[in-house]
Amino acid sequence: MQALTGLDDLGLLPGHAPRIHFTYLDPDHRAAGKRVNDSATVGDSFTAAYLPDIVVISENKDTAIHFPPLTRGVSVEGVGKGGKTPAAFVWIREAPVVIYWGDIARDGFEILNGYRIDFDRDIDSILMGPETCETYEEFGTDYDQHCRLLEPGDPKPVDRLHDDERSVYLCILNDGHAGHRRVEQERLPLSVHLKPTVVVREGWLVDPSDFVGDVVLDEVGPPGVDVARYLNYHEDPGGLSQALGRNAIESVQQVAIPLPEASDGHWVKMAAPVLEGASDAPVPAAGRLARFMPPSSPRQ
Repeated sequence: MQALTGLDDLGLLPGHAPRIHFTYLDPDHRAAGKRVNDSATVGDSFTAAYLPDIVVISENKDTAIHFPPLTRGVSVEGVGKGGKTPAAFVWIREAPVVIYWGDIARDGFEILNGYRIDFDRDIDSILMGPETCETYEEFGTDYDQHCRLLEPGDPKPVDRLHDDERSVYLCILNDGHAGHRRVEQERLPLSVHLKPTVVVREGWLVDPSDFVGDVVLDEVGPPGVDVARYLNYHEDPGGLSQALGRNAIESVQQVAIPLPEASDGHWVKMAAPVLEGASDAPVPAAGRLARFMPPSSPRQ
């Protein structure tokens, strides 16, 4: 820098402290009209609206934001490699139940391993085991979020993974693996989460979002369509994202998660069959659904 500018210091401000974004899931809290979405900065003075009994950490932002109501629950948007930032908040790190839900991919399992190291506890995972991988492998991809081909590779020392998680991790890294090496949580078929009458637009679109990333379903699909898939250029370049209408969101399954005192640390192994066999009866949405802004100049 000195050779190029002749200056010893450019006078730049230090990087800002890391922060988390999360959603309050408690139905009574939300019914009272209190704040739903929140954020907190590491090192700042902050008190959550309530101390959660259950914390769900999801690497997909939409999953975290639209997670179903959960008594004394909070859903946290993942921040990538490891869990140092969420672990900096005692009310998250020491919650009775902490659950991680990530992609079935090399990164997903290594992030999960990092969370257990940073939290210094054996947090649960959900829908990242062999049964989920085998069932939904057909919806996977052979490319990462930067459109680079996923190759076999040497495993890292992920000693915090459970045996079932490690078996999937080693499988997708194996040179002889014939299936996809990455199954994103948002790629699971909508029939798993939605009632059968939800209408999905055929094929996919080039990213039609506006400058703030909003996609208006009515402008990208014909009348009666509840879901449209599009090639993401922003949050997950190269990935397929979904624009959801009110009917699709209202139809998301509402599955009860066991209370902390009923948890034995591995309840999620029993939760997967419950998710698959849950009722398809929609739960009416209360109030308005998030932000709704028409795109200024949709790309064709």
